[in-house]
Amino acid sequence: MLRSAQSPPILTELGAEIGPVNRLRAYLEEHYDREISLEQLAQIAELSSFHLNRSFSKTFGMPPHAYQIQLRILQANRLLKRDWSIEKVAITTGFVSQSHFGSHFKRLVCVAPRQYIQPTFR
Repeated sequence: MLRSAQSPPILTELGAEIGPVNRLRAYLEEHYDREISLEQLAQIAELSSFHLNRSFSKTFGMPPHAYQIQLRILQANRLLKRDWSIEKVAITTGFVSQSHFGSHFKRLVCVAPRQYIQPTFR
């Protein structure tokens, strides 16, 4: 098909969409606390949701949603170090509940938020 087409399509290597993927990364960093669907992210990046997910994963080693969760946990670490309550941190960083926040925090930081805020841990 490529040889016989009058104007063959331009094939790009997967992950070569650096501009859209970086634009999306910047958007996620600015809006880490919002619920954003993959379809919304695809519109921002001007790629199909499937292509966006694969390109983002290839560039950053994880899909956009996992990247957003990591951003939330990084911000949560900062807020917990400033003596914010766990409940307030969970809400501020965009988690739907304190238990949802706690499970992601424990998975990524390897301790529960309550243990993390203990003076002996810091």
